[in-house]
Amino acid sequence: MAYAVLYVLQRKPTTGVEGLQDQIGTVIGLTDGRIQMQVRGEIWVAESQEVLRPGDKVIVDAVDGLTLRVKSIENRGED
Repeated sequence: MAYAVLYVLQRKPTTGVEGLQDQIGTVIGLTDGRIQMQVRGEIWVAESQEVLRPGDKVIVDAVDGLTLRVKSIENRGED
């Protein structure tokens, strides 16, 4: 029983805002300079330091309130 409890406590969250970290999504549009993206079937507003276009695959780097900070998957290791 103790093993099961430790396993549950050590898992990464899979729901809510905490579960969005490191998730892969797709840019679906740009509106008024803001990025709209879809991740896990939900549409979110995102920000990025990179130039992104609809159809680009991105990974969630951080969550700031209801805005996701994302990076292009192609540029992931170039920090």
